[in-house]
Amino acid sequence: MKLEDKIKLMEATYVENKTAIDKLLAVYDDKKSMLKRHGENIFGLLSKSDELKPLIHSVRYRLKDKDHFKDKLIRKAIENNDAGAKFDITPENLFQRIQDLVGVRILHIHSDQITDILNVVKYLLGEDSYKIIEEPIASIWDLEYKDYYEERNIKVIERKKMYTSIHLIISSYNRDNTPIELQIRTLAEELWGEVSHTVNYPHETSRKILQDQLAILARITSASTRLVDTIFKINKEHTPPPTEKDN
Repeated sequence: MKLEDKIKLMEATYVENKTAIDKLLAVYDDKKSMLKRHGENIFGLLSKSDELKPLIHSVRYRLKDKDHFKDKLIRKAIENNDAGAKFDITPENLFQRIQDLVGVRILHIHSDQITDILNVVKYLLGEDSYKIIEEPIASIWDLEYKDYYEERNIKVIERKKMYTSIHLIISSYNRDNTPIELQIRTLAEELWGEVSHTVNYPHETSRKILQDQLAILARITSASTRLVDTIFKINKEHTPPPTEKDN
């Protein structure tokens, strides 16, 4: 579908579901400060952790923009309509159906860090009264990584659109049931994610040349992750263990 046709469809779908969608946007306005506090709290918890610092490159945080939230609700309404169902997101089930209004992203260097990162993250969340409400799921398109994640007890979902990242959903024990999406990915995966987001969000490009270039970039970034993994593996094998003098 051409971009102009997609925009017309979204405008018509919004008009058709305006009352329901505007109620959800009002909830967003009412909860925005609380959502921001949750994101900033988790960002501070992870970015200032001495235990996590040696394992990661950096931590990012964002609150979903209201216009992007509106676009997501409209896309959900279109999906419902295509399936012959009514738009069924309400203020009461909003946080069960939309779990990425607050997003915190951990960036790391190579794949072998993921087990230690998850262990430290789970420890930090427990210490700060947060719970995991959806265990880590690895979204991959390169199926050579399937066994790698499954051997580490991480559920795998194949993504046809070449998205790669690990997601888990967390929430607070004490404050409320607001979900926070925690993403963990390598720097190479972040490069593809940022370029794809620029080209495809909020509306996926209909230009085939851009789709083809993004597919090539995905293969390059996957190869980059493999190369980085190999470099660190060789370096580890040829680095002598620390001695008492080093300590």
